[in-house]
Amino acid sequence: MDAALAAANFVRFDNSVVTDAGLISASLGTATSPALLLPPGWLLLCAFAFAVGAAFCVLLRLVSNTCGFCSCGQTDYSLDFPTLSSVELLEQGSMDEASKGGPGRAKRGGSHQESECKFRARLEKIATADGWPCGRSASASDGEGTQGWHPQLDEDEPWQVSAQRFSKLLTSGYLALDEVLGNGMRDFFAAHRVLAESLCGSLGIRLTVQFNLFAGTVLATGSPEQIAALGAAHEQGEAGCFLLTERGAGVVSGLVVETIATWTPEGFKLHSPGPDSEKVWISQGLAARWGVVIARLIDASGKDQGPQGFLLDMTTCGVSRKDMGAKTSFNSLDNACVSFDNVMMPHSTLLSRYGDTRPDGTFHAKGNHGAPTFQIVAQRLLSGRICISDAAITYFSTVLRDCEAYAGRRLVYVSQDQQTTLRSLPYMAATFDRLHAGLTVHRHFIQWLQDEFAVRLDTALEHGNDKESRELINLIAASKVEAVEFAINAVHLLRRNVGSYGLMQDSPFGSRNEILFCCRFAEGDSRVLQQMLTRDLVKRHSSYSQLAALVASTLRDNIACTVGIASPTKRMLLLRNKLLLRLIRFLHLQTRQNMNGGKMSKRDARLRAWLDAGDAIYDLAKVHAQALIHAQIVKRYGTTTDSERFASIANSACEVCQQY
Repeated sequence: MDAALAAANFVRFDNSVVTDAGLISASLGTATSPALLLPPGWLLLCAFAFAVGAAFCVLLRLVSNTCGFCSCGQTDYSLDFPTLSSVELLEQGSMDEASKGGPGRAKRGGSHQESECKFRARLEKIATADGWPCGRSASASDGEGTQGWHPQLDEDEPWQVSAQRFSKLLTSGYLALDEVLGNGMRDFFAAHRVLAESLCGSLGIRLTVQFNLFAGTVLATGSPEQIAALGAAHEQGEAGCFLLTERGAGVVSGLVVETIATWTPEGFKLHSPGPDSEKVWISQGLAARWGVVIARLIDASGKDQGPQGFLLDMTTCGVSRKDMGAKTSFNSLDNACVSFDNVMMPHSTLLSRYGDTRPDGTFHAKGNHGAPTFQIVAQRLLSGRICISDAAITYFSTVLRDCEAYAGRRLVYVSQDQQTTLRSLPYMAATFDRLHAGLTVHRHFIQWLQDEFAVRLDTALEHGNDKESRELINLIAASKVEAVEFAINAVHLLRRNVGSYGLMQDSPFGSRNEILFCCRFAEGDSRVLQQMLTRDLVKRHSSYSQLAALVASTLRDNIACTVGIASPTKRMLLLRNKLLLRLIRFLHLQTRQNMNGGKMSKRDARLRAWLDAGDAIYDLAKVHAQALIHAQIVKRYGTTTDSERFASIANSACEVCQQY
């Protein structure tokens, strides 16, 4: 790692580029001491070249269209590139047309739109027949389909009422089991998206728990007999749950499973060995008849086979359930604490597509997959993250729509005798432009990710292609982290800018916005996913050759940024690489310091250094996630107004710009 230290020291992080001889400086107004040793003629030539370069940079800044909020230098690209962000055109045409070099605006895929229309019609039919409180507004969430029909559900109604509504969705066929994996999974994602745009937050969570986590796991890892039992349960309207998170780990510690399922000749004995192994925040845990429980399988020899999935009848003796307690909102969703006291389960409850136990109690993997990894056992967490990011963006689109409609009709005085709409004020117009840009980039990235997930993940897992699956896992994590954070920050910014409307009951603000925080914590807390993104990025630059390439790229991009010729894409990559080099350097120095005098083992010293890195890990993860999203958008649609604006906002040091 001495090479890593040397490489990281090669680049200063105050926008200067220096060699170890100190002969090159790119910071305006700085000079290195070796340069003072040059002859006077060379000094004059260098001064002249510096003056010309400085004048050129100033000229570039003067002729550019800068940020409407401040003088941060963010460029307005509306006249330079094709547009991606029209809400009207967004809902028409084909994404494939845009990806093949068609119209400049990338458009939503026709089959995505058709699926949404189908599920809107199904939802309205079921809700009307079941007597849900409903209403009609001037425009639908996306201006299409149901002409403004929407449910008006109380998110704090008794959870039993909400559970009964969901049972009706099951028996009425809102989403069928064969639609979970069919049609490129577009029906599956569209069903969740329609509930999000209809502001059915609790029902949306129930849907993803039922069809993605519970049923999806059984479909992906269960035996034919278990899948048949799942179908029978759905026909009866019986709800399911997914039991993974434990009290000792919570949602911010990553995967820790202490619950054990020990093989015995009579079956598996499921047990919670202590308070920390209690399953917590189990959505639909009180209403569920069935559950997929993740527990460590202990075979007959006493060997721990790691976390495995089991199909559990939640009414079995020894299963204890209690309510987590009242929440600030969304109490119509039951969240349960579940523990197990030597619960006996038949051997047939083990989800056995990839592995099973023999009659003598030994565990064996099936096919050429090797022992089932947690990635295979809980692969539906990945599709769940896509659902969550999609739901967050879809929900935010309804907030943006309502706020923009209000701003368009709200008149404000700009002088004693002149009025204009709040929407047309320059700062509000700039705000909406940035919000539409972020919304469009995230929406198109998520829909591309949905298509990729359907065709790539199962193939990658099936063939053991870990490199391929890790790439997709990181893209999904980037989507979940950034889409949810964008929605949270954007809602806050809108509420701050629309005045007293933000306090009104008929505004899109208030406790209903807390669904976005549910999105942040569920299926992997954002902090945990950010640590994963940073960890994988650091690992990819652990060799000398990788570090050398990173340093060379950073030097090149830093010079381009200094003279003002770097694109927003290059500036984003430069920022990421600087943060990465800074973190690598810190981890190396801190590890050596922790090991000094044999105070810690190398393993413990590295762990301590990682914990001490603190915000450096999360800052890098955020920029890296944004870079991953931006790269895919540019690769698929080319450079657009919104892609460049997205990159500029990510690069900006302006606090207001970073809030979109």
